[in-house]
Amino acid sequence: MTAQDISSANEPSNSPAVDRNGPDLLHSRPFWLAIGSAAFLVSCLFIFPHIAIWTGGDEAVMLHDADRMFTGQILYRDFFEQTFPGVQILFLALFKLFGRRTWIPNATLVFLGIGFTLLLFAVSKKILSDRRAPLPALAFLTLIFHERFDATHHWFSILAILGAVALMMDRGSNSRVFFAGVLLGLSTCFTQSHGSLALVAFALFMWLERDSREDYRRIFGFYAILLAGYALPLLLIAGPFILRAGWARFIDCTFIYPFRYGPSLRIGNDWRGYMIGLPAVVRSLRPWRIATFVLVHALVPLIYILALLRYALGTLCESAILRSRLLLIALVGLFLFLSVASSPNWNRLYYVCFPGLLLFCWWLEQTGRQGQWLLGAIYLTSMGLMLASPISTQLRRHEFLSLPGGRTAFLERKNFSRYEWVSAQTHPDDYFFGGFYPDFYFLLELRNPAPVPYVSADDSTRPEAVAETVRGLALHRVQLILWADRLDLPPVPARDHLGPLRDYIRRHYHVVKNFTRYQEWSRNEEQAIPAADRVSGIAPGPLARLGQKGRLP
Repeated sequence: MTAQDISSANEPSNSPAVDRNGPDLLHSRPFWLAIGSAAFLVSCLFIFPHIAIWTGGDEAVMLHDADRMFTGQILYRDFFEQTFPGVQILFLALFKLFGRRTWIPNATLVFLGIGFTLLLFAVSKKILSDRRAPLPALAFLTLIFHERFDATHHWFSILAILGAVALMMDRGSNSRVFFAGVLLGLSTCFTQSHGSLALVAFALFMWLERDSREDYRRIFGFYAILLAGYALPLLLIAGPFILRAGWARFIDCTFIYPFRYGPSLRIGNDWRGYMIGLPAVVRSLRPWRIATFVLVHALVPLIYILALLRYALGTLCESAILRSRLLLIALVGLFLFLSVASSPNWNRLYYVCFPGLLLFCWWLEQTGRQGQWLLGAIYLTSMGLMLASPISTQLRRHEFLSLPGGRTAFLERKNFSRYEWVSAQTHPDDYFFGGFYPDFYFLLELRNPAPVPYVSADDSTRPEAVAETVRGLALHRVQLILWADRLDLPPVPARDHLGPLRDYIRRHYHVVKNFTRYQEWSRNEEQAIPAADRVSGIAPGPLARLGQKGRLP
């Protein structure tokens, strides 16, 4: 087996046969998987017929970033973000096409879910029997993706990596290597840790599966092709932002900050986050959620280590082609785990668990009657959820708000109450400060006076950001802010930098509305900004140059 042709066109002995029904679309399983997953996702993300359900989550930050770019601000230069700009550019393009509509993240999740379903099925066909090939896709859709309805950068990055895996399952040409590199570069443009470590996994895979008779020049030629593809999307997507913000600013935001200050954001955002979500899952009293949570934490990363040990010992499987495919899946899974190992909380493990699910289904298929029984149980659970989850969503009590981006449904009464109140007190394009909560800006089309999407009482909010936030509140005469109780309870007081912000708010605002765990504050009547409130010792930042409409003059 050569490095250029790690896999042949022949299928392993347990792989599916060619579709006997021919190319007829109505007899195509990918077609029906796409239709079924689309129906499931639309029914879970929209109230019939077309009212989007607000899902919240980290997508609020990405949508807010795109919103700021939509109004003329420059990512990294005018406001902070620690990820590469892929998802912000995607949302910005959708805003320019359709406007800032609240259905955009939901529609994005629908297409993401369909993509995962089809690509997982394509990979499963290479390692599972024909009868079991749809199982990983259905299980992932209902047990994993459904639990993380959040159009954040992680899902886009992982989908691109899954596409690269599908390409390299049968690598027979330089073009496959090149486009796999393109997909890995695209993944990096969404989440730099996922894409870059997946690139290492692919390079290691190519090295381990090289033919010992090949010279090093040939294998390094394949590396050059892979890297050329990898660099292309980085140059096209990240390059313009680097030119406009500068190398120093870009590196500080996307490399130095995530490693140095990111883990201090909240409890569980470091290595201690492993299994931290179990109590909440148990309290849900839903057996499939509990079983999925335990299974993911049991598989990742143990199943990758076991598969690689068996590969090293030569006992993974008899088929050389199948062994190569399993090796690729195990390596990608292990390096994806390493990309979140510094903070392995449950949601991040869910994002990166698809290789573990594939290997688990393959292992169960080899273990006789007990394995077949368990695969059948997973199949039935997935199909049951495909039917039950949409019905439950449609019958659940909803609250509705007519927002600037369209009529929107809310499943949680407490969330609806705060959006309803703030919506009644503000107008689109007003300045508003959400404190720890960045979800108001996109939903209500409000402007953020701070250079960061949220603040926190720990090292993740730097003193410079606090100074800029105070300056923004004063410059734009922000009338309404939201302040969470947790912002007054720093876990480590020595790392809390919010003192100047608290002082400014207490002097210039008063509480007008109490919610659970946070309050709304309104600005006092003032004629001038006292000199004592001006932040000294720090050069004016980008927000000080912003005009009243958020555009650079």
